[in-house]
Amino acid sequence: MISGLSSFDPDERRLSVEASVNFGDREEVLGKLLDLLKDEDKGVRDAVATALVLIANRFEKSKKKIVEGICNLIYCKDIGVRNLASELLLKIGEDAFDQVSKLATHEDKDVRKIAIDIIGLMKAKFAVDFLVEKLNDPDPNVVTSVIEALRNIGDDRVTKHLIDIYLSETLP
Repeated sequence: MISGLSSFDPDERRLSVEASVNFGDREEVLGKLLDLLKDEDKGVRDAVATALVLIANRFEKSKKKIVEGICNLIYCKDIGVRNLASELLLKIGEDAFDQVSKLATHEDKDVRKIAIDIIGLMKAKFAVDFLVEKLNDPDPNVVTSVIEALRNIGDDRVTKHLIDIYLSETLP
C-alpha cells in the first residue's frame, strides 16, 4: 500500500489512499497522506482529504498529527493547497481550534487572516473571547476578518465591543 501511495499512476495512488484509511494510525501512512495533499492530481488530493477526515474521526491519537500537518499547509504558496487545508480544518471542526488559533498569532498577516477566517467559519461560540482579543491586530484586513468571524458566530456579547471600536475610531 505504501508503494501505491508513491505510484506514478494517479489511479493507483487514489486506490492506495482509499485503502490507507484502515492504517491511519501508522506514522508512515499519515506522513505520506499529508504529502499527497499537494499531489498534482485533483482526484488524488480529494481522496486524501476524505481519507484524512475519516482517519481523524476514527483514530483519536492521529487527529493531532493530522491537524498539525494540515495547519502547516497554510504556509504553502499554492492557494489551492491553502484552500484545501482550510476546508479540511473546517471539516475536522472544533478539534482543530487549538492549532488554528496558534496560526492566528503568526507573524505573517496572511496566515493570521486565513486562521481567523477558519475560526469564524467554525462558528464556535467558545472562540468569541479569543476573537475579541484579535480586534487589536495591527493589520486592517485581519481586523476585518475578525469582525466577519464574530458576525458568523453571531454572539450578541460582541456588539458592545464592535460599537466601542467604531466610536473610538470615528469620534475625535
